Amino acid sequence: TQSILTLANSIIKRNNNRYKKQLITFNKATYQEQLLSNNDMIDESDQLIKRIRFHLKNGTKPSEIAVLYRNHERSYSLRKSLLESEIFYNTEHTKNDINLLSLHQAKGLEFSVVFIIGLEQGSLPSYHVKTLEDLEEERRLFFVGITRAKHYLYLSYCTFNNDTEHLTKSQFLKELKKDLKPS
Repeated sequence: TQSILTLANSIIKRNNNRYKKQLITFNKATYQEQLLSNNDMIDESDQLIKRIRFHLKNGTKPSEIAVLYRNHERSYSLRKSLLESEIFYNTEHTKNDINLLSLHQAKGLEFSVVFIIGLEQGSLPSYHVKTLEDLEEERRLFFVGITRAKHYLYLSYCTFNNDTEHLTKSQFLKELKKDLKPS
Protein backbone atom coordinates (compact mmCIF):
# COMPACT_ATOMS: atom_id res chain seq x y z
CA THR A 1 0.00 0.00 0.00
CA GLN A 2 1.08 3.59 -0.43
CA SER A 3 1.27 4.14 3.33
CA ILE A 4 3.83 1.30 3.62
CA LEU A 5 5.86 2.75 0.74
CA THR A 6 5.68 6.24 2.27
CA LEU A 7 7.14 4.77 5.47
CA ALA A 8 9.89 3.00 3.48
CA ASN A 9 10.71 6.16 1.50
CA SER A 10 10.98 8.21 4.69
CA ILE A 11 13.56 5.83 6.20
CA ILE A 12 15.77 5.24 3.15
CA LYS A 13 16.05 8.93 2.20
CA ARG A 14 18.30 9.37 5.26
CA ASN A 15 21.00 7.28 3.54
CA ASN A 16 23.56 9.28 1.58
CA ASN A 17 24.84 6.28 -0.40
CA ARG A 18 21.70 5.20 -2.28
CA TYR A 19 19.89 5.39 -5.57
CA LYS A 20 17.59 8.40 -5.52
CA LYS A 21 14.11 7.03 -6.14
CA GLN A 22 10.60 7.37 -4.78
CA LEU A 23 8.56 4.15 -4.47
CA ILE A 24 4.91 4.39 -5.55
CA THR A 25 2.03 1.95 -5.92
CA PHE A 26 -1.25 1.83 -7.79
CA ASN A 27 -2.81 -0.19 -4.96
CA LYS A 28 -5.66 1.90 -3.56
CA ALA A 29 -6.01 -0.15 -0.37
CA THR A 30 -5.32 1.67 2.87
CA TYR A 31 -4.03 0.33 6.14
CA GLN A 32 -2.52 1.98 9.17
CA GLU A 33 0.82 0.41 10.11
CA GLN A 34 1.08 -0.58 13.74
CA LEU A 35 3.88 -0.05 16.21
CA LEU A 36 3.92 -2.75 18.88
CA SER A 37 5.46 -1.68 22.16
CA ASN A 38 6.17 -4.67 24.40
CA ASN A 39 7.40 -5.05 27.94
CA ASP A 40 9.75 -7.93 27.04
CA MET A 41 10.22 -10.68 24.45
CA ILE A 42 7.64 -12.93 26.09
CA ASP A 43 5.07 -10.12 25.89
CA GLU A 44 6.14 -9.53 22.27
CA SER A 45 5.60 -13.20 21.44
CA ASP A 46 2.11 -13.08 22.96
CA GLN A 47 1.24 -9.95 20.96
CA LEU A 48 2.50 -11.46 17.70
CA ILE A 49 0.67 -14.74 18.24
CA LYS A 50 -2.57 -12.86 18.93
CA ARG A 51 -2.20 -10.90 15.68
CA ILE A 52 -1.08 -13.95 13.65
CA ARG A 53 -4.17 -15.83 14.83
CA PHE A 54 -6.34 -12.84 13.89
CA HIS A 55 -4.97 -12.83 10.32
CA LEU A 56 -5.26 -16.61 9.99
CA LYS A 57 -8.86 -16.50 11.24
CA ASN A 58 -9.63 -13.79 8.67
CA GLY A 59 -8.38 -15.86 5.73
CA THR A 60 -4.70 -15.02 5.39
CA LYS A 61 -2.75 -18.12 4.38
CA PRO A 62 0.10 -19.02 6.78
CA SER A 63 2.61 -18.76 3.92
CA GLU A 64 1.54 -15.11 3.44
CA ILE A 65 2.68 -14.17 6.97
CA ALA A 66 6.32 -13.38 7.76
CA VAL A 67 8.17 -12.43 10.92
CA LEU A 68 11.46 -10.71 10.09
CA TYR A 69 14.43 -9.98 12.35
CA ARG A 70 18.03 -8.78 12.15
CA ASN A 71 19.60 -11.94 13.62
CA HIS A 72 18.36 -15.40 14.51
CA GLU A 73 19.09 -14.98 18.22
CA ARG A 74 16.35 -12.35 18.42
CA SER A 75 13.76 -14.91 17.27
CA TYR A 76 14.38 -17.65 19.89
CA SER A 77 11.70 -16.55 22.34
CA LEU A 78 9.15 -16.22 19.54
CA ARG A 79 10.03 -19.64 18.05
CA LYS A 80 9.38 -21.30 21.41
CA SER A 81 6.05 -19.53 21.85
CA LEU A 82 4.92 -20.35 18.32
CA LEU A 83 5.57 -24.04 18.83
CA GLU A 84 3.76 -24.01 22.17
CA SER A 85 0.82 -22.33 20.40
CA GLU A 86 0.92 -24.88 17.56
CA ILE A 87 1.69 -22.23 14.94
CA PHE A 88 4.25 -23.81 12.64
CA TYR A 89 7.21 -22.27 10.69
CA ASN A 90 10.38 -23.03 8.81
CA THR A 91 12.37 -26.07 8.97
CA GLU A 92 10.33 -28.18 6.50
CA HIS A 93 8.51 -25.19 4.99
CA THR A 94 5.03 -25.89 3.64
CA LYS A 95 2.07 -23.74 2.65
CA ASN A 96 0.72 -24.30 6.18
CA ASP A 97 3.69 -22.62 7.84
CA ILE A 98 4.35 -18.98 8.58
CA ASN A 99 7.74 -17.58 7.58
CA LEU A 100 10.43 -16.73 10.13
CA LEU A 101 13.25 -15.07 8.22
CA SER A 102 16.21 -12.81 8.76
CA LEU A 103 16.01 -9.51 6.89
CA HIS A 104 18.73 -10.84 4.57
CA GLN A 105 16.70 -13.97 3.77
CA ALA A 106 13.60 -11.89 2.98
CA LYS A 107 15.17 -9.97 0.09
CA GLY A 108 13.08 -10.34 -3.06
CA LEU A 109 10.07 -11.83 -1.24
CA GLU A 110 6.69 -10.28 -0.45
CA PHE A 111 4.03 -11.21 2.09
CA SER A 112 0.54 -9.98 2.90
CA VAL A 113 1.41 -9.58 6.58
CA VAL A 114 4.88 -8.66 7.86
CA PHE A 115 6.08 -8.29 11.43
CA ILE A 116 9.54 -6.78 11.99
CA ILE A 117 10.75 -7.59 15.49
CA GLY A 118 13.82 -6.46 17.42
CA LEU A 119 13.56 -2.75 16.73
CA GLU A 120 15.88 -1.90 19.60
CA GLN A 121 19.31 -0.27 19.57
CA GLY A 122 21.86 -3.06 19.45
CA SER A 123 19.52 -5.36 17.55
CA LEU A 124 18.43 -3.17 14.62
CA PRO A 125 20.69 -1.33 14.12
CA SER A 126 23.12 -3.97 15.28
CA TYR A 127 25.57 -3.28 18.09
CA HIS A 128 28.30 -4.09 15.51
CA VAL A 129 27.73 -0.75 13.75
CA LYS A 130 30.93 1.28 13.90
CA THR A 131 30.81 3.53 10.83
CA LEU A 132 28.30 5.64 8.91
CA GLU A 133 28.46 3.04 6.13
CA ASP A 134 27.52 0.30 8.62
CA LEU A 135 24.59 2.37 9.86
CA GLU A 136 23.39 2.99 6.32
CA GLU A 137 23.52 -0.76 5.61
CA GLU A 138 21.39 -1.42 8.72
CA ARG A 139 18.93 1.25 7.60
CA ARG A 140 18.79 -0.35 4.15
CA LEU A 141 17.97 -3.70 5.79
CA PHE A 142 15.11 -2.05 7.69
CA PHE A 143 13.92 -0.55 4.39
CA VAL A 144 14.02 -4.01 2.79
CA GLY A 145 11.94 -5.39 5.67
CA ILE A 146 9.32 -2.65 5.36
CA THR A 147 8.98 -3.19 1.62
CA ARG A 148 8.31 -6.93 2.05
CA ALA A 149 4.80 -6.06 3.34
CA LYS A 150 2.01 -5.91 0.77
CA HIS A 151 -0.91 -5.08 3.07
CA TYR A 152 -0.15 -5.19 6.80
CA LEU A 153 3.01 -4.07 8.56
CA TYR A 154 3.76 -4.37 12.28
CA LEU A 155 6.93 -2.86 13.77
CA SER A 156 7.82 -4.30 17.17
CA TYR A 157 10.21 -3.43 19.97
CA CYS A 158 10.70 -4.39 23.61
CA THR A 159 11.45 -2.18 26.60
CA PHE A 160 13.29 -4.95 28.48
CA ASN A 161 15.01 -8.14 27.45
CA ASN A 162 14.00 -11.30 29.27
CA ASP A 163 16.73 -10.67 31.89
CA THR A 164 15.12 -7.33 32.88
CA GLU A 165 17.90 -5.35 31.16
CA HIS A 166 16.49 -2.06 29.79
CA LEU A 167 16.44 -1.77 25.99
CA THR A 168 16.32 1.44 23.95
CA LYS A 169 13.90 1.80 21.04
CA SER A 170 15.66 1.72 17.65
CA GLN A 171 16.71 5.07 16.26
CA PHE A 172 15.07 3.97 13.01
CA LEU A 173 11.65 4.25 14.62
CA LYS A 174 12.48 7.82 15.57
CA GLU A 175 13.59 8.53 11.98
CA LEU A 176 10.27 7.57 10.43
CA LYS A 177 8.50 10.53 8.94
CA LYS A 178 5.15 9.18 10.08
CA ASP A 179 4.49 9.36 13.79
CA LEU A 180 3.43 5.83 14.72
CA LYS A 181 1.69 5.42 18.05
CA PRO A 182 2.20 2.14 19.95
CA SER A 183 -0.85 -0.09 19.98
